[in-house]
Amino acid sequence: MEFTPFQQAIIDAPGQAKIFVRGPAGSGKTTAALERLLRLRSKLKVFPGSVLILTPQRTMAQVYAGMTHKNAQIDAARVELLTMSSLVRRLVKLFWPLIADKSNFRSPYRPPTFLTSESAQYFMGKLVSPMLDRGSFGSIRLTPNRLYSQLIDNLNKSAIIGFPHTEITQRLSTAWSGSDTQLRVYADAQEAINSFREYCFENNLLDFSLQVELFRNVLFPNPLLRGYLRRAYPYIIYDNPEEDPPYVHEIIHQLIPDLQGLMILNDTNGGFQQFLGADTVSASSLVNDCDLKIHTEDVLFSTRARKLIVRGLERDGASTVKGELKSTHLEENFIMPGEQYRFLPQMLDEVSEWVRNQVQSGVKPSEIAILTPYLSSALKLALSQRLGNYSIPFTILASSTPLIDEPFTKALIDLFSLVQKPMVSTINRYDQSLALTQMVKGLDFIRSCLIWERVSLDSMDYLSVKVDEELTSRIPDQMLQKSIFILDWLGSVEGSASFANTITRLFDEVLSQPGFSAETDQSRSRLVSQLIESYNKFVAAMPRANQDDTSNYNEDFVDALRSGLISAQYIEDYIQALDDSGVLIAPAMTFLTRNRVVDYQVWLNIGSDGWYRRLEQPLTNPFVLSRNWPKGKKWDADEELKASESLIGKVTSGLITRCRKQILLGFSQYGETGVEEQGLLLRRLQYLYRVARSEAQRD
Repeated sequence: MEFTPFQQAIIDAPGQAKIFVRGPAGSGKTTAALERLLRLRSKLKVFPGSVLILTPQRTMAQVYAGMTHKNAQIDAARVELLTMSSLVRRLVKLFWPLIADKSNFRSPYRPPTFLTSESAQYFMGKLVSPMLDRGSFGSIRLTPNRLYSQLIDNLNKSAIIGFPHTEITQRLSTAWSGSDTQLRVYADAQEAINSFREYCFENNLLDFSLQVELFRNVLFPNPLLRGYLRRAYPYIIYDNPEEDPPYVHEIIHQLIPDLQGLMILNDTNGGFQQFLGADTVSASSLVNDCDLKIHTEDVLFSTRARKLIVRGLERDGASTVKGELKSTHLEENFIMPGEQYRFLPQMLDEVSEWVRNQVQSGVKPSEIAILTPYLSSALKLALSQRLGNYSIPFTILASSTPLIDEPFTKALIDLFSLVQKPMVSTINRYDQSLALTQMVKGLDFIRSCLIWERVSLDSMDYLSVKVDEELTSRIPDQMLQKSIFILDWLGSVEGSASFANTITRLFDEVLSQPGFSAETDQSRSRLVSQLIESYNKFVAAMPRANQDDTSNYNEDFVDALRSGLISAQYIEDYIQALDDSGVLIAPAMTFLTRNRVVDYQVWLNIGSDGWYRRLEQPLTNPFVLSRNWPKGKKWDADEELKASESLIGKVTSGLITRCRKQILLGFSQYGETGVEEQGLLLRRLQYLYRVARSEAQRD
């Protein structure tokens, strides 16, 4: 394999050098880092500890995971792939005796309970629900779990940025320039956050923010911990620091003098996770701690045309490419739709057909990424059906969505409720009819309703179906028998079993069998796995006398799901991210944080403002709650516009540098919600085409 001079400089650097590598995505930094790691294996063998490969998210370590498997842990040198969050949790758990008596926990010598994002939402909900009943947060409109997650996000920001959680409202209020009504909302948010922190101290609960605070303020300064880290991780590779918050950079800064080797790989066009606290300024400051700096601005598959397009899509950039940008430059890099479509389904039809044509012409499905600003359940379903009709394999990546938004997951929850033998008045036959269609192959809603009209809810013959002539004449025998089988199974299951046990049995004994929907659909086994993992993590945070009996929390878990519990990242998500065998369908931001490059991209809904406008967050503001926001400065419409224009340039630059060949632009006059879309990305692209045409006419 040939390497560029930039990559060769990384590979040939002295073994114990502390290197800061800076360059855009696609410049070959990670490839060179892997090659360097392989060539250093003889020296790494004698290291007393492991090589720590640190990334902001575990999905970013995909390429390293593949390398460690292929090369047998670098010839016996141990390699650990971690995020700072997972490392902090591990160390806090391991060194808890050093922390216990230096914290405010009421029972410091009792082992703490570590909360996931889901269980934290649950406990926050217990405290906020009475506040909602009193009229708190009355001027905003958010689903309960969106409200809880934004409160938790504020608490996390205070920990990772490094300011007391009691100052959250002060910072938000000082920057607010609108109606005074919002100030009352901020005050309510502070009350909820303070109550949650006290509840954690009272019950020995460790949410993410407390883990970070205890690690930074109590554990990390301890010489025992520093000695442990020095022996455990003498060599560190830190990839994508620009996507991490400042506290991670501070920890690395203090560890550097103790390291035997270091390599930091910084993307110059990164910082996509600012809404999660990422700080590019803080990340860049690590260059001052390194004795070797290696820098490039070149992308491996970049061209002059691409550089012009990237510059033209930046804020006020179109005027700077006049006289240089040609129509041929755009034609080399963008594929225009065959015609202008009015409605989204028409555009999706063309996109799916284009993908099919590419695959038939020899393009690997894994070299195509379909990207969108938001990936709703409806859009996932529409793309899945179209690609499935063409037998094209695909992988869907989406995060921070309620578990119950998946129709199959909701169906599982609805069917589980039948096992509990609820009051007849609480059983919704409409929902149960929909649930049955998710379980039995080929069963449509009308036939499912016919079956449910004949389902008995009496205790003596619970869930039995009264089969009559109309039923047998209108429903194929196999569908009918499978429907009766699953209802009989649900009626016979013991209602006192745990949620996880019941769902596992339902999947193994029924849904994975011939004639049922999960027989050949692997995505459904993934959803079941996510649901069970979510339940197990949920009950792990709950106090109980019998550690083996979790059934008492069945109702609490189901209620949390129905209220819109926002999902965390699961093991199955990570495994799925490693799967590069099919077309990737993902939100643009998710793709940008996966360290993945493809031959072809599809940009869906280029008229949407979701490409640059942040989600509505009435309880928080990631820009204000950062170290770079000047104290006392107001957040107004001009700041919002400036942030949007900066983000769209960053996103388009990041996507273009992660595409080797061409990008298909997907546009319809009316978007997913039926509203006409004329967003900033569409307008900038149109202006670039006008600039290029004017140059052609002048020539």
